[in-house]
This record gives sequence, C-alpha cells and structure tokens, in this order.
Amino acid sequence: MFGRRAGAEVVRYLETLTDRRPNARTAFAAAQLMEQKVEELASRNGTEDVYALRTTMTNVMKDHFFLFRDEATMQAGIDKLVDIKERVKNISFRWTGSVFNIDMIRTMEFEGMVDLALCVALGAIQRQESRGAHYRTDYNTRDDANWLKHTLAYYQPDAVGPRFDFARDPRPLRATGAEVLMPEIKFRLERQDPGNKENPEAHWEEYTVHYEGENLTVLEGLFYIQENYDGGLSFRYCCRASVCGSCAMYINGAYRLACQTIVKHLDVDVVTVAPMPHLPLVKDMVVNMDEFFAKYEYVMPWLVRHSPDPEKEIIQSPKERKKIDMPVDCILCGACYSELSVGMGRGELSGAGGFA
Repeated sequence: MFGRRAGAEVVRYLETLTDRRPNARTAFAAAQLMEQKVEELASRNGTEDVYALRTTMTNVMKDHFFLFRDEATMQAGIDKLVDIKERVKNISFRWTGSVFNIDMIRTMEFEGMVDLALCVALGAIQRQESRGAHYRTDYNTRDDANWLKHTLAYYQPDAVGPRFDFARDPRPLRATGAEVLMPEIKFRLERQDPGNKENPEAHWEEYTVHYEGENLTVLEGLFYIQENYDGGLSFRYCCRASVCGSCAMYINGAYRLACQTIVKHLDVDVVTVAPMPHLPLVKDMVVNMDEFFAKYEYVMPWLVRHSPDPEKEIIQSPKERKKIDMPVDCILCGACYSELSVGMGRGELSGAGGFA
C-alpha cells in the first residue's frame, strides 16, 4: 500500500520535469560515495555492536515515544537517541570482508534508522497537540488552528537531526471536479475517545470516500478519511511491514483485516467500521491487546523440547509441518479472542488464543 502511494507521487513529480533523461554523472558520483562509505566502515575498529545498539534504540522508542507522550519523557528519549547516534561511529564488525557482509549492511541500515528515529522524536516534541496516534498528555486536545499542518523534515548530514518546517495542506477542502466524477462510498465509523472529558461516549460518524479503480480497501478508506476529514482518527496498521494482523477490526458485522478487505467485495452501500468488541478501548479503532498477549504467552505457543539438544538441525517433512500449520500461521490479530470473550478479565482462562 505505502509503496503504491510513494510510487504514484514519484510519477507525478517526474511528469513535472522537463528533462527526464538519466543523469550518468550523478549516478556515478553516488556510486563513488557508496564505495567511500564501505571503505570507511571496513576501516573501523570500535567497540560497539550494531545488534545491541539496535535493541537499545528499540527500547528507547518504546519507552519514550509510545502512544502516550509528554515533553519531559520525549526530551529524555531524544537525549538517548543523540547518544546512540554518536555511538554508531564506534561500531565494529566481526568480519570485514566486502562480499555479502551482513554486519556492514545492518550498520548502514541502522544509521538510517537512527536518523529516522530522531526525525520522529524531534518532530513529535515540537507538535504541541494531540492528533491520531500522537497523543500528548500535556497537550491533550487537537489544535487545528495552529497544527493542521504537515511536518516536513529535511536531512542535514552534518547536524544531529533534520531541519523542520511545518506547512498547511494546499489541497482544497471542497471536492475537485475530478473527485466529483469519481465513484464514492459511505463509511460509517464508531468513534470514541475515553480520554476526552467533553465527549467520552461512543457515537457514529459518516464520511464520503472518493476512490479510483475497483480495489479500494477499508484501510485505504480510513486513510482517506484521516487525510481529508479528521486527522484525529485513530487505528492500528503495520501492513506491509511484516506485522500482519495489526489492522483487525469489526467491519460490517464481521471480524476482518482492513488491509485485505476490498470495499467492492462487501457489496454494501455503507461500510461500517468499529473496534473489535469485548476488548478495552484506547481510542476509535485502537483496542488494548495486553491481556491477549499475556494469555498467549502463558500457554507457551511454541515447540518445547524435552530431550537434549541435537548436534545438528532436525529435518522436518511437509507432513510433519502440516500438523502445526494452524498455530504457526496465526498472525495474532486477536479476532478469535475478541469473538470468544469468555476468558476476558478472568486470569484462569486463556480464551480463544489458547486454542489457536
């Protein structure tokens, strides 16, 4: 999905260029820079391990930039990220060969990840409002007057973090002529923000989504609503990022994955979307999955060896693999747990997750 969006923007940009011929000189210069980078990495003799640093940064992002944020917590996280960025310069490799050197590849990837983490962190601390998944306990309301803007970050190779600019969306609020001619579909969403003291109760809101083609998914429809109507709409999605199951919702009376549910296949006039029932609500379509994962871990859903470890790997036949197809292929969406609610809130019962 995100590749398709990015690709469409690249095409639009290229169509604005008067000279679209490949620039061999620029490509050669980029290749030289990469060769210099590889040589610099191979010559390092530091003490830091890229895998340990990556784990450290993961914990910093989880502890300081999770769903609920405040300035003090984020600033402490930024200080740690700056330290990690400095420590990256001291990464060493267990093997310095130039052929398929995974350590070197991971280090180059990690340098980009640190820059991206600083981009997220520094952008978040400047945005003094709550919007979507960015919820600040010290600025807990949405501020369209000052912050209905895009966060634009510009990479600065010699600086700790990017340069920021904030720009309002130039697109018109009214539908364009092209949109008028597009097919449209009604979305009816169950909205609720328990943290909003003025309006904490659940209610339904309707939106009109314009789309092209015949493959609009429910997740794309939610993005359209978020981008064109209400930036405060909250829902989980890690699709195309190896976290299948994160966008499970209750769509037109059934548990479905929003990224795989094509609107046309629903064959309805109105698409209704609600959070998975029987689970504690965080906001809109986002539910608290802590109890689900705690019970899933409790039943130990993995193979447990009761004999000594073998000296070499154990070959598994397709027939043997088929016996564990169901638990191995589970994507942990939580739909079965939400459906079979008998175990919720009762520590002695695992719920449907235990059977899966």
